[in-house]
Amino acid sequence: MSIVFPSSPSIGQVYVTPTGESWRWNGTAWESLGAYGAPGSSGTSGSTGTAGTSGSTGTAGSSGTAGSSGTAGSSGTSGSSGSSGIDGISGGVNLFFNSSIAETPVPYRQLGKLTSGAAEQIITTNLASNQQNVLVDSGWITAVGVPNALVIPNGIWHAYVYFAKPSLNANIECYFTVSKWDGVSATLLFTSSQVPLEWDTNNSTPVEVKTNGVATTAVIAPTDRLIVNLYLNNNDNQPHNGVKFYTEGTLNYSYIVTTLEAFSGTSGTSGSSGTTGTSGSSGTSGTTGSSGTSGSSGTSGSSGSSGTSGSSGSSGTSGVVTLYLLEAYADVTYTLPGSFTEDPCRYSIVSNTVNVPSAWFNTSTYTFTPLKAGYWEITALYDVYRNAEASMVIKKNGSNVAAAGSFNAVAQQIRKIVYLNGSTDYVNIINVGGGTGSRAQFASRSWFQARWVGE
Repeated sequence: MSIVFPSSPSIGQVYVTPTGESWRWNGTAWESLGAYGAPGSSGTSGSTGTAGTSGSTGTAGSSGTAGSSGTAGSSGTSGSSGSSGIDGISGGVNLFFNSSIAETPVPYRQLGKLTSGAAEQIITTNLASNQQNVLVDSGWITAVGVPNALVIPNGIWHAYVYFAKPSLNANIECYFTVSKWDGVSATLLFTSSQVPLEWDTNNSTPVEVKTNGVATTAVIAPTDRLIVNLYLNNNDNQPHNGVKFYTEGTLNYSYIVTTLEAFSGTSGTSGSSGTTGTSGSSGTSGTTGSSGTSGSSGTSGSSGSSGTSGSSGSSGTSGVVTLYLLEAYADVTYTLPGSFTEDPCRYSIVSNTVNVPSAWFNTSTYTFTPLKAGYWEITALYDVYRNAEASMVIKKNGSNVAAAGSFNAVAQQIRKIVYLNGSTDYVNIINVGGGTGSRAQFASRSWFQARWVGE
């Protein structure tokens, strides 16, 4: 079913389709925020209890006194509440480098969802001549139960960290890595770009450094935790002692902005109904009056007790949205052509598939031909640096459907939702530029992703 979006949307406006999928207008295109499964069917109602038997008729009496009323039965206890589903996490979560807090396993420090309130921490690192990939502090890991997510969404992670280098001309760079921890071992997910440390006044004045890492979509377990490591590279042929990393306090708090998005936990099952209270006992019959006028009729016998209520039916299961996903990347070094000659982006390795075969992506022609009709979100990244104007283009059946470019960009990204008919329609990615340049393409910055978003 095609999606009919509102006309003249405002930036940030969210539209929910009749099928439950959410979209947001970013000023240029509608972005998918995902969909919820259809609700499960309701449980069947319990059977009705049988009616109690009628009481016998009282004997006729004289004007005797009426018996006292029976006491009311006590109410049944309420059923216990069902357990709550797991918590979701907010989109764009910030994680803080809390070096004052120890975490397990040793020797990691805490990568916290909140600031610690502790005093400023300064960690000093000494670098030998040309020493590379030197770990700062001992690394940071999230607490148990964080992030409690099922997926790391595709996008850019930004680290804002504070360093003071020992001298003005010291050529030192920093970068970060993100890994998942399953309780036994760590698995690397992605690595950020390397950026130089800056100088301000002296070797005790910290300067904020921003470095970006490109996260591809990664499936994780709800029990997995995240590890962020900071590294330093000494690019000088001499040692540099006393490189200072700053975090916590109130002025120079280092942190990282993630792509983690919110999702709701499932609702707990309803508690069972309490049992019905017992009926009060009937009053005693009055005594027989003396001869004379007829006594009044005796009171009616007590009503039979009500039958027990049938048990509630179980709740239906929640619906599930099926994910269709294919990812590939380039692993090649070659010279990009100039004169704005079209060059295919050479994604030659299929790295991940979910509910689709890898054969849908031709690693010889670099084309994606899905055999499932519908709207596909196409996202691609490629190193297009030529020291000149350069751009990337998404093509459908040989015709341009989207283009993005800049001057002197290194890794250019492009994204577009495209309808493909599930048989003959195909897409491929090209790059063009004014100059030439030999560039190394690799998995973390030269990748392709196709995700089905609806019919």
